[in-house]
Amino acid sequence: MSDETQTIKISIPEDTPPMRLDKALAILHPDLSRSRLKSLILSGDVIVSGYIVKTASYKVSSKDEIIISVPVAVEDTPRAQNIPLILFMKMMIYWLLIRQWEWLFTLGRVIMKIH
Repeated sequence: MSDETQTIKISIPEDTPPMRLDKALAILHPDLSRSRLKSLILSGDVIVSGYIVKTASYKVSSKDEIIISVPVAVEDTPRAQNIPLILFMKMMIYWLLIRQWEWLFTLGRVIMKIH
């Protein structure tokens, strides 16, 4: 676990029947999606009563305490790729040839229907 994590502590309420870990987390912490919770469980970022649990089907009950270590989200920014000009030109020529071929094919089909 890295230094850039948010720790979430969850206690299972009294009189809660035993249920799957992933279901309990989805109910008790709806801010995280089910798929995100499952990936955190599988990566070992969920501790139940002092033990790392890597199984979403693990049964939790009212006496369990859950600690989730959630890595802080990093904003992704799109970056342009450095594509050589010659490669770009080849891609454009292929694209134009394909477009002209489609246009000629369509024109030929129209002419065949007229005659």
